[in-house]
Amino acid sequence: MKTYKQAGIGLVVWGLLCFAYMDTGLAGTDDSDSFYSGKVVFIPSIEASYGHDSNYYADVSQEVSVSSYVVKPGFNFGYTTPKSQIIFDYFFSANKYSGDDRVDDDDYYGHDLLLFAQTQATEHLLVGIEEKYIKSRVTGSLDDLGNDVNREKYEQNSFSPYLSYSINDRLDMDVRYTNLRMNYIDNLNEDSKGNQGDFDLKYYLDPTSLIKLEYNIWNKNYAKTTSTYLSQQVSAAYEKEYQFFSLNAAVGYHDRQFDDVPEDDVSVFVWNLSLNGMAAKARYFLSLDKNFNNFGEGQEYYEGHSAYLMFGYLFVDKLDLEMTVDYQDRDYQNSSRSDKVWNSSAQLKYLFTKRFSMACKYGYEKRNSNWSDKNYDNNYILLSAKLEYDIAGK
Repeated sequence: MKTYKQAGIGLVVWGLLCFAYMDTGLAGTDDSDSFYSGKVVFIPSIEASYGHDSNYYADVSQEVSVSSYVVKPGFNFGYTTPKSQIIFDYFFSANKYSGDDRVDDDDYYGHDLLLFAQTQATEHLLVGIEEKYIKSRVTGSLDDLGNDVNREKYEQNSFSPYLSYSINDRLDMDVRYTNLRMNYIDNLNEDSKGNQGDFDLKYYLDPTSLIKLEYNIWNKNYAKTTSTYLSQQVSAAYEKEYQFFSLNAAVGYHDRQFDDVPEDDVSVFVWNLSLNGMAAKARYFLSLDKNFNNFGEGQEYYEGHSAYLMFGYLFVDKLDLEMTVDYQDRDYQNSSRSDKVWNSSAQLKYLFTKRFSMACKYGYEKRNSNWSDKNYDNNYILLSAKLEYDIAGK
């Protein structure tokens, strides 16, 4: 219930911000910046999919095959003027499972909502707000270095106001606050809430490159036995845009302190390197990271090294191939446990028209741990068809 209240507060604030900046004319100073001069994009869509997992519960000894059926209608809405932007995306999903008695009660209705608004309030000041709400059993969105493979239904809500101030032609300052709440609906896992502050100072070396100093501070408070913690991280980053790819490199230091178990306090040097590129009909993304995970129910925190690679190619403007490999090496803190986790996939999508496509995806995931009861592997497939239509786009 608290998560719904938080989402409602975010919606109200977001609506007030949009009204104040568009309806009263604050978003622009002349007719070209007015509400009626903006560009609208509205794309309703519906997607139907069938999925199958060979080891749905990620169990080392009792593998259970489960099939899933999902119908997902929704829309993407966007509105842009020279000084302001609004994004409103919402997707509803009806999810049904079969194949084992344990999933008979797992059917659910999911929600995925994004509200985003920003405006150039003055010549030097950009202000914005972002609201995200998810109701799901899919755990991939919880943590970049996540370890959660359970299928519990949850609600997650984040609310983020931010501002960016241009000090001069080369120097910008960004400030963001985020409130994050996690609520497990059946109360089988620990609920949590947290607050985060992000402070960035960016110096532009030239139009295509910059250096950035970052300070991040956040806490996480659990509802039951897991200790509250406070994390602080400082880092320096370099970003560069080339003709066919962009580069991002960062290095820093992360310190985490626990309220209830100070002997578990940890700190580590962290880093990130990423390449994002596109050439002709090919695209690729590579990311290498080292850091701590953020969600650690039962004090399951670890230092993680991760590598992610995506490569895609569009054949004859109709057939799209995308392959991914995700690898993580996890060293648990104050524990003898260590894991190596793989997740690889390949997807073929055929674009019949600009509005209709079908896709087939195969994936394999595996966890190899020195604690044998944590081992598992899973083969999964996903077949989907999607219909979308840009009603308002020009």
